[in-house]
Amino acid sequence: MSETKPARVMLYAVVTAAWGSGDVAGTLYDHEGEPIHGHMSSNEWFLWRDLTTNFPDRARLLDERYPDGYDVTCIGKNAGEEEFAALHALWDAHHPGWRDAPREGS
Repeated sequence: MSETKPARVMLYAVVTAAWGSGDVAGTLYDHEGEPIHGHMSSNEWFLWRDLTTNFPDRARLLDERYPDGYDVTCIGKNAGEEEFAALHALWDAHHPGWRDAPREGS
């Protein structure tokens, strides 16, 4: 009988700002759309790694949170509306009713 491996979670690395000659800022989101941490890098290629494995403390955090492993979907500075809509849908699916919650000052 074969053993079924647990499903790996999907994390999302998202460029949140771009400026200059390729500099970018980004955020790594978990499988429920919650931010894990952010970073600024000199380009997207480094950003994807800086958010996940280039720093020992970040790599260790992710290994501890996701012992069965994880995959990363990168949403770059040229991403379209569909990619961001998918991330919003992920958040909405895991946080029902958040749009209807009363807001401070309203």
